[in-house]
Amino acid sequence: MATQWLLRSFSACAIDAFSFWLLVAMTVVSAAGGYIINDIIDEAIDRINKPDKQFVGVSFSRKAAYYYYFGGLVLGFLAATWLALRTDYGYWLAFYCAANALLYAYSRWLKRLPVVGNVTVAVFTACVAWGCFLPLPAANPRFYAQYFPVAVFYTAFAFATNLWREIVKDLEDMDGDRVGGCRTLPIVAGVAAAKNATQIVALATFLGVGYFGFWLLSQHHILALVFTLSGIVLPICGIAFLLHYANNKTDFAWISRLLKLLMASGLVVLFLLL
Repeated sequence: MATQWLLRSFSACAIDAFSFWLLVAMTVVSAAGGYIINDIIDEAIDRINKPDKQFVGVSFSRKAAYYYYFGGLVLGFLAATWLALRTDYGYWLAFYCAANALLYAYSRWLKRLPVVGNVTVAVFTACVAWGCFLPLPAANPRFYAQYFPVAVFYTAFAFATNLWREIVKDLEDMDGDRVGGCRTLPIVAGVAAAKNATQIVALATFLGVGYFGFWLLSQHHILALVFTLSGIVLPICGIAFLLHYANNKTDFAWISRLLKLLMASGLVVLFLLL
């Protein structure tokens, strides 16, 4: 929601306030539904990976969880339909249906495959960011042309950091995933190979952020540039260094939290460009 609020402020000319809140409702319901169906399917795995954070079978029954899931799907569908009719952008409804189908497929099948599940979550997150920029070309072509690099940067940054974190979470959750029959990257290829994959993602993120820094410099966004260097580039290097020496569940859990903070840094850059 915070991400969408900033993107709404950044591109306020593209969508009115009520339509924006319909978009938020649609996205929040989709994300909540994704978490619920994932917890339902992974009930046995979560007893091992996160026993203190398990809700299905503890806070409420599987039957109640399914009621929440399907009820949320209906509410989200209504919000997406209203948004599509109100804005004349039918892709909102298509996006909602595709996103929820993808989230279900992720929880049921894709997350158990090496890399495929990681990429699925990263794509979903990136699409949420890019969706807020979709109305811009028709609403304000000049503004869109001027700030197109920002849209590309934030979407790519959301994809890369989420992909990085998803692989780290697989490293953290190896014990439960192995019991649940998942074939995640660290289980199939080994811890060393999974860590090497995260370093490749880190390098790609570093290069992408560096290129965006040159754009900020060319546009004289000095404050945003300074924060990008200190709040994103340096942390990328630091997290990659820590990950190189990480070797247990606790280490990977801390790195996952640091990656959450890195994701938030991308929002700060948007705020500085408002």
